[in-house]
Amino acid sequence: MLNLHGAMVAEDTPDAESEILRRVRATVGYEIPIAVTLDFHANIGQEMIALATIVTTYDTYPHTDAAERAMEAVGLLQRTVTGEIDPVMALSETADAAGAAGDANRLRPVSGSVCPRT
Repeated sequence: MLNLHGAMVAEDTPDAESEILRRVRATVGYEIPIAVTLDFHANIGQEMIALATIVTTYDTYPHTDAAERAMEAVGLLQRTVTGEIDPVMALSETADAAGAAGDANRLRPVSGSVCPRT
């Protein structure tokens, strides 16, 4: 389980999180599932989706639910390892954008796009 930000900046790569995932995959291979937790304004691309088994994002800003999202990711990893689930991800882009000032997850358009946890 990797707790990444999703918008990390590095001098030598345009996508630091995918570079981290590439290096982890090179070490553990594709048989080991990897879960990633990200900020909900993360820059998620096809490479990250291809390298990670599970991606979860925080629901709140400020990030008061980081521990809960990490526990969620670990629970999904456990269910993956035991064969209870076989995660599938797809990337969908949206034109919606919101600022990070204040408690942005309660404002439109973000409040209309955040799915409640079940």
